[in-house]
Amino acid sequence: MSNSLLFRFSVIASILAGCLLLIPHVNAQSIGTKDPQAVALINSCLNASGGSQGLSSIQDFVASGTATFNWDSSTQAGATLKSRVSTNQFRFDASLPDGVRSWAVTKGAGALVDIDQTRTKFTYQTAVAQRSLSWPVLDFIVALSDPAATISYVGPVSNAQGQAYQIHIQETYPSASDPTGLLSKGSSRDYFIDPNNFLLTEIRNTQSVGGQNYVQSLRFFSYTNVNGLLVPFTVTETIGGQRTWTLQLSNISFNVGLTDTDFQL
Repeated sequence: MSNSLLFRFSVIASILAGCLLLIPHVNAQSIGTKDPQAVALINSCLNASGGSQGLSSIQDFVASGTATFNWDSSTQAGATLKSRVSTNQFRFDASLPDGVRSWAVTKGAGALVDIDQTRTKFTYQTAVAQRSLSWPVLDFIVALSDPAATISYVGPVSNAQGQAYQIHIQETYPSASDPTGLLSKGSSRDYFIDPNNFLLTEIRNTQSVGGQNYVQSLRFFSYTNVNGLLVPFTVTETIGGQRTWTLQLSNISFNVGLTDTDFQL
């Protein structure tokens, strides 16, 4: 896979997938199951991250920092992220040396506007197999209250960051809504929680590009206390073992009052 294709795929995929667990289900029924041990670990993670009450109060956030893209040579860009949690909206602006590249998702549909102003539209269906770039612990709050989410405890495992508890989350849709199983398969992901501090350290899922499957890994570092909530200020992504980008945040603000206008490209 070429670096340019990998970059385009990975960043769009990651941003789009932030909406996956938040998109309303079509004819969803209470058919998911939730393993008690997995739920207990998720609650420990939420408590370690600042508590369910504090996390649930987050309506939106704006974060900024620096993104390093691993193309043929390393390229740095100023990065701005905006997210409106309850309305499934996300935006990422990368200020590259030759211009700004922007992605935005609003309620499951969105667009990429490239440096030359070329616009590429995409929908939720194009990213059902992807993972979230936005604050990932918020996925847990949604999953716990989602009747269609199946939450399983895989067990203690070893990953690149040491020992971890692995939890698997996947949406379970009625066959009438998902006859091919594509939506359910696309929502499948694995979360890794540090057994010492119960913070989320990694998320994995499988991406399919050009008929080939690649393991995507998002790893989270440098947790920083912001108004009583712990936020990972460093995020790295690898696909198929190749690092694609690193995001280093410098600040984040909660509940700033974002509107639909903030996500228009």
